[in-house]
Amino acid sequence: MVVGVFVGFDDNRSLGSGETGAATPVPIFSDFMRTALQERPARPFVKPRNATFRMVNGIEEAFRPGTERARAAETRTGPVTPTGPQNYNEVLRNELNAAPAPGAAAPAPSAPAPATKPPAQDLDGLY
Repeated sequence: MVVGVFVGFDDNRSLGSGETGAATPVPIFSDFMRTALQERPARPFVKPRNATFRMVNGIEEAFRPGTERARAAETRTGPVTPTGPQNYNEVLRNELNAAPAPGAAAPAPSAPAPATKPPAQDLDGLY
């Protein structure tokens, strides 16, 4: 099941005061899903057999074999959690202007892309 909720006008007019972000579509989505799934029992996520699982920023993610990030790309330098409020523009500017860490080698040239194979049936939904 795929569900999308759009609340608005085609000509970009305002919906009125306080009608921004998820304030209007979330209740519509919640009501719809509650009714749509009323007869369906909850079931746990079943890991696809042929998927590759890696931790990405502390969350286990599923990948089609060969599409996962290299382990070296998962290493971080510096704190993961900011120590206080952060201005997004300043953080982005600092990351873009940051010098490479001392002793960091230039990235190795990437290997040629592997030949594409048709996806396994039990991996539907993974990207």
